[in-house]
Amino acid sequence: MTPQEELFAEFFQKHAVLVKDMDLLELRAYREKLSLIAREAKAGIYASDEKEKDLVKKARGDKPSGFARSVNVDEVSSEAINAVKERQKRMTKMEKIQAGLEKLGISTTDASKLMSAGTILGRVKADAATKNGEEKKEVKTLINPFEKK
Repeated sequence: MTPQEELFAEFFQKHAVLVKDMDLLELRAYREKLSLIAREAKAGIYASDEKEKDLVKKARGDKPSGFARSVNVDEVSSEAINAVKERQKRMTKMEKIQAGLEKLGISTTDASKLMSAGTILGRVKADAATKNGEEKKEVKTLINPFEKK
């Protein structure tokens, strides 16, 4: 048994001997008396906790402890911060394709038209039609809802 269980068993045995000869009214009065003692003990514990908080607060000079800033540089955390910044610098696939088209000499507006959803969808449908043996139809570009105006 743990020390707490042993202490409980000791108290239980002591009180079991005290209550074995009591009738119902005496037993209820005894229980009420013990309940009052328990409440007083809880209030005493709470009062001592409050006093301890006050003493600790005075000892630190009424300044909240908050977070302490470390002067030492942690390599792991700085690498994690740099990794996040690198990810933010990365371009999306769409931006990479547009940058590639612009490097080839195509203007920004023409590159965005080439990359529009309607153009790509029309190209895919046309390729699928030629694979199925159908004749190639003229592909019209649709309005790109993502195009900046």
